[in-house]
Amino acid sequence: MRAGELRNRVTIERSSDPSNWGATAAWSTYATVWAKVEPVSGREYTEGRLVQSELTHTVTIRCLSGVKADMRINFEGRYLRIVTVKNVDERNRELELMCTELI
Repeated sequence: MRAGELRNRVTIERSSDPSNWGATAAWSTYATVWAKVEPVSGREYTEGRLVQSELTHTVTIRCLSGVKADMRINFEGRYLRIVTVKNVDERNRELELMCTELI
């Protein structure tokens, strides 16, 4: 990974109650890091009578211990829910975070 690819400043946040990801949970800053944020796909689906939109992103950061799937990323006021954390090539150099954003 080249440093120039990490152009976006993001804040990784953790919940006081990881079992409750919703709006009632209190969030605190875990780390603020440079990242590469790439949109991957988008979809619309119907839930009840509402039409929901969902975007999928890959967020690449330098390796940071303790990042888990129950955290979220604050990216320019948008919240990306971390779904999976992948240690690229198991080399402890970079993490790929697969995230979803509900719109």
